[in-house]
Amino acid sequence: MRSTIDHEQRKFFLKNGWIEFESLLQKEEGNALVKEIGKIFPLYKGSPEEEGRFLSRYIPQIVRLIRKKGLGEIAFELLGYKPLRLAYDHAFQSLPDGKLQFPDIFPMTHEECGLLLHLEGEKAGHGIFFAEKGRESLYIDLNHWYLLLVFTRKYLNPDFHPIVYQ
Repeated sequence: MRSTIDHEQRKFFLKNGWIEFESLLQKEEGNALVKEIGKIFPLYKGSPEEEGRFLSRYIPQIVRLIRKKGLGEIAFELLGYKPLRLAYDHAFQSLPDGKLQFPDIFPMTHEECGLLLHLEGEKAGHGIFFAEKGRESLYIDLNHWYLLLVFTRKYLNPDFHPIVYQ
């Protein structure tokens, strides 16, 4: 099997807890996701604690894109675990202070890997894979759409947490 990442990239990820990749998505794919998110997002109004979370349950394009682009495979090569499920997803446009507060959003263990995808802006299509120890250093540019994905090897209900790599 041909690897999608090289040894040095995995070594960097294991040492630092994060690694950035360019061009994980094409600009058009990011724009299409933003358009779909824009259709669903208003349904969350009045429920700020749930706003933008688990959109993959309403937008099947998210899981299809993860599989098509091999994002689950990259997560597997970084973590070394399979099968991997989509444990959590969260679309957002801005956060207080531009910093993700992970203990409040999704607690992670060594069995999980996150991916912060830039859907808009100068870095549209870029993504940062991160582990438990690398998540505190993630910052975002306000006023652009992002999609946070968390992959896990833990067994979760497949109706809500599809396998993205086996």
